[in-house]
Amino acid sequence: MVEPARSMLRARRDIVDAIDTAHGQVRGEVVIGNLMNVRSVDLAAAIADLHEHFPQVTMHMRQSISGVAGNIAGLRGGSLDIAFLTGSTMDLPGITQYLVSAETLVLCTAPEHPLAGRPFRAADLTDVRFIDFAPGWGIRSIADTLFPRRLPVIEVADQVFALELAARNFGITLTARSVAARMPGTVYSERIGEPIPWQISIGHDARRTPSHAARTVMDALRHGAVFPGGGHHAR
Repeated sequence: MVEPARSMLRARRDIVDAIDTAHGQVRGEVVIGNLMNVRSVDLAAAIADLHEHFPQVTMHMRQSISGVAGNIAGLRGGSLDIAFLTGSTMDLPGITQYLVSAETLVLCTAPEHPLAGRPFRAADLTDVRFIDFAPGWGIRSIADTLFPRRLPVIEVADQVFALELAARNFGITLTARSVAARMPGTVYSERIGEPIPWQISIGHDARRTPSHAARTVMDALRHGAVFPGGGHHAR
């Protein structure tokens, strides 16, 4: 859809939104950029609870093969209303973000791997078989920056599948701690000195005011965070 048409639709939406807000109603469609393996957020519970309280809000979940880079492009291009975002910081020009959860990335290996369970340095990963993620993924960007001398042997699009490969000693991989903690068959460790930060946020294009429905969905998903070890993360 070209930008003039999007602008007309947004203007119409804003008028309807103002009328609904004045009458205490929350309704409309919200297009959400999702991500694979977001385990620090209980999405199912948050969405079910949201529907119970706001049945006139319809959500459309979208997932890009290019991960967080695709979500950022969708927000800036207007095809997404709100989206989950990940990275080591929340510094994204032109995107308004709200923190959902913060944890660390950990190195995951088979129990018999020489690095199994050992706190590690970047040098320890030199020429070590590495299970990578696709370009555009937040974890891939971090691995490219911190571990440029790793030896990628495969790119996958699922942290759980990466862990299944690691459990078979196919290689080592980097995943969110909340994902690694739920996967049997692998062990994980932190980087020596400073653990690798991993933040999940939800955001929207700063140039556009989200609809009442989009703001309601954003608030519900922000409060759906859970601790990696279990239990809701009140925010």
